[in-house]
Amino acid sequence: MGLLLDATLGKRVEQYLSYRHGIDFMTLEELRRQLDALDQQLLSIIAERQALGTEIARAKREAGL
Repeated sequence: MGLLLDATLGKRVEQYLSYRHGIDFMTLEELRRQLDALDQQLLSIIAERQALGTEIARAKREAGL
């Protein structure tokens, strides 16, 4: 019940803000989706960088550096 109430309240807040301040929440949702997609790309790149760093450390160890 709490989640339903939160969703309903959230929708009402969005409607109020949209009416009161002219905020387009459909656009806001799309921007949030784009931001989430970028966050996923960043996490993937960071993980790839970490894996390469681990490989470099292994290669240095094997080379006695």
